[in-house]
Amino acid sequence: MGRLRTAAEALDGDTLLLLQGISEVNGGRPQLHVGMASGPGMTTGWLTSASTGRAPFAQLIDVAPTVLRALDLDVPASMNGQPFSVTAERPDLVDALAELDRANTSAVVHYRSTALTFWLLVLVNAAVVVTGAVLLGGWDRGWLPGRSRGRDRVRGWLRRRRPVRRGRGLLRGVAIGVASLPVATYLANLVPWERSGSPR
Repeated sequence: MGRLRTAAEALDGDTLLLLQGISEVNGGRPQLHVGMASGPGMTTGWLTSASTGRAPFAQLIDVAPTVLRALDLDVPASMNGQPFSVTAERPDLVDALAELDRANTSAVVHYRSTALTFWLLVLVNAAVVVTGAVLLGGWDRGWLPGRSRGRDRVRGWLRRRRPVRRGRGLLRGVAIGVASLPVATYLANLVPWERSGSPR
């Protein structure tokens, strides 16, 4: 970047130099990418944009509006991105690199955990439904998988089941606990668990 900036400064007029990482590495796993800018209006600081609303994050869709602004051209209303801007609150280079590394680790770990968390929620909710059918009894309608004779046996067994004492109270408590899991995932993000010794 230093050599490119020196070469850009030697050009006539004001030159905006943008360096954007767009290729995935590490087996194609999504992660944060490098974004750097040097030129008019780009002082030392964190890059950000109105599309993210927080530093040090900007999006690839912000590059085109940034270029159009540098060329004094209007940004089309159909364009989703917003021009880059710079915030002054940036530590020294060593601390800045460490902060970016932590942000990338957090983003990668959270992304990898999304699919697992989703399927766990699906399985847990399915288990609650099956448990309710067993504890409360009754299956007057609905389709069951399998052969006709096997379905009739299972449906008959479910219909003959008598509700377990305190079954409703137990099931209600379990259902409330399962319903609180999505909210608990947001609360878990208050703790920097992605900084553990062996994040996913």
